[in-house]
Amino acid sequence: MILQNEINIMTKYAWSLVGIPYKLGGNVPQAGGIDCSAMCLELMRAISKWGTDDANCQMIYNKLKGISRGNVPVLEGDFLLFGKDVNSLTHIAYAIDSTYMIEAGGTDKTGLVRPRKQSWRKDLVTVIRF
Repeated sequence: MILQNEINIMTKYAWSLVGIPYKLGGNVPQAGGIDCSAMCLELMRAISKWGTDDANCQMIYNKLKGISRGNVPVLEGDFLLFGKDVNSLTHIAYAIDSTYMIEAGGTDKTGLVRPRKQSWRKDLVTVIRF
C-alpha cells in the first residue's frame, strides 16, 4: 500500500516536471525530454517503487496488473492507463486529484509535460494504485 507521504512526494515531483518537452522514447528529463512512460517511471522511482530504467505503458501495466483497480473513481496518486483495452495500452498519466492529471504528451515538436483534465481522453482503460 502506498503511503500518503509517498503520494505527496510523487505529486510534488510531477509538478516539477511540468514544462519539460515531450520526446517519444525520451527517458531522462534532463536530456531533452521524456515520454509518458518515462515520466511515470520517474515518479515511481522517486519513492523507490520501481527498479528498471526503462519501460513502456504496457510493460508498466503488465508488472502492476495485480493491483489494477479497473475503471473506478480516480484519486491522487493513481496511474491512469489509456488505450483500446488492457492488452493495447497507448498512454499513461499521473492523477493529481480526481479531475486532473499530469501527462507527457503531444508531438516531439509541440508536446510538453502538462496538467490536463482527465476527461479530455475518452479511452481510460484502468487505474493503478500500488
